[in-house]
Formats: sequence, C-alpha cells, structure tokens
Amino acid sequence: MNVSIIIVTKDRWELLEDVVEYLQRHRQYYKEIVVIDNASKEDPPKSIKAKPNLNMVKLPSNVGVSEGRNIGAVNAKGDLLCFIDDDGYLDMSKIDEVKNKFEVSDKLGVVSFGIKDVSQMQDPTEVDFETDDQAVQFVQSHTFQGGACLINKEAFVDAGMYPEDFHYGTEERDLSMRLIDRGYSIKKTEDIVLLHYNPSKAIADGIYNPSHYYRNTIRYYWRNYPLEYAVVETALKIPSAILRSLSSENRRAYAHGLLTGLLLIPSTIVNDRDPVSRDSYKQQKRLKEASLAERTVSLIRDTIQR
Repeated sequence: MNVSIIIVTKDRWELLEDVVEYLQRHRQYYKEIVVIDNASKEDPPKSIKAKPNLNMVKLPSNVGVSEGRNIGAVNAKGDLLCFIDDDGYLDMSKIDEVKNKFEVSDKLGVVSFGIKDVSQMQDPTEVDFETDDQAVQFVQSHTFQGGACLINKEAFVDAGMYPEDFHYGTEERDLSMRLIDRGYSIKKTEDIVLLHYNPSKAIADGIYNPSHYYRNTIRYYWRNYPLEYAVVETALKIPSAILRSLSSENRRAYAHGLLTGLLLIPSTIVNDRDPVSRDSYKQQKRLKEASLAERTVSLIRDTIQR
C-alpha cells in the first residue's frame, strides 16, 4: 500500500519549507506529498514547488482545515493518507510497521500518532526521535489526532470524509463516529511521534478559532447521535461551556460558538442529520471512557515517579 502525505497550509511557507525538507530525507516511506494551499497571500517558494513527487493544489479561497484535507484526499494517489500539520516532523522510521497493520486488516480505519509540542522548529537535517528496535504497540481508541495520523483512504471516503463546513475543530470526532458505525477500528500508538511546533502559534496565525469548538461539538451531536443522546449531550455541554467561557480570556469566542451551535440545530437536523446506531454510540462512549481511565492512570504513575 502506498502512502500520500497531505499537508494543508496558509501563509506559513517558512515552516512548511523545513517540513518538506525533512520529508525529502525519508522519501522511501511515501509515494507523494500533496500540499493544499488554502489561499495564501504569497505564492509558495520555488524551493518547495521544485521538490520531486510534490503536488501543490492552490485554492482560490480559504476553505478551512476540514475541507482542505478532503481536497487533499481527493487529489492523493496513495491507498493510505498521512495527514500532518505544516509545522510538524513525523517520525517516519516505523511507518512500514503501521502500513503492515493496514495490509492485514481492511477494517482498520485510522492509526493515530503521538504528538510532542516543541518551542521552536529544529533544523530539518538534525531531527532525532531517539527510536529503538521495539515493535510498535497499538491500542484501541475512540478518536484520533487529525494532524498526525494514517488513514485508509477507502474507509475515509466510505465514512463520508470530514464535514466540509466545520472549518477546524471536532472534525476528527465526527469522522471517528461514522467510521465506528461502519465497522472500522481506530488505533493509536505513542511509539511514533510528531514533533509539533508551538501550538499557541496556531491561534496567533488564525488557524484555531476557539468558537469553532463549541459550534462544531453541538453540530457533531445533532449530525450523528441518536435523538435522545443528542438532547442529553447538548444539555450537559451548555453548563460546561458557560463555565469555561466565564473562566477564559476567550470567553466571547466560546459563548459565541455555543450560541451559534444551538441556533444551527434546526438546519443541522434538516440538512446534515444521519444518526449512527445506538450500539455505535455506546461503543465509542466505552472506548472514550477507557481512554480517559488509561490517561488518568498514566498521570498518577508519572506523578508518583516524580
């Protein structure tokens, strides 16, 4: 199975140039790089466009991360879609092990990788992941990291791809729900890591808008959940959103996102609603609870060791 690396970017050529330079040193692990230019103000540097096996798709307007990744998938030639952020270095040394997992299971939908935030980009010729010879360990998961994952293209299309109008935020949960409903599994591993440059810069660059989270979360419920669960989850989300908006410097954005999501419920029901089965909902719920329990145990263990 061939791998297409898909990167969505906008006005971040300097960061992307280093990422592409890093990937060029690991060309044996992938078929191509597909770069979706989300209507950048400046043209990409020639040093990027001239790279071998790199397909640059220029969009006339900023369609957001969700639709941008969908466009990348449509333009990709590989059987597996490797989505990474435009400021991330992915450890490529064990990608073949992940490919093998897909090759032996046509119902494996996604493998999610770990993310480690770094304060500054490294020289692409000096990135060191300190890998070992141990086999990659996988565990079942309820969702995945959208900017650090490998997805079966056939499963991605079968599940309807990302909701185009989410722009950014919660699109992974939406896709995960529909993958599970169609019988695909989601796995994660912390043995393969993406080094991610200063996440606060994403807010400064306008990539992440806090209002999207609550707007998209409410829409996610009403797009996918059986009716009674959509009502309950929405009722539970309202007080937590209000409390968060009161305690955050982004209070207006959070409040706006919640209000927008609530106002969009009627149109979401009319235009987008395609609920999963109750069994699928409960399965994702169980997987989420197991993941939270695992994370809690890990935090306690780390605290004790310190």
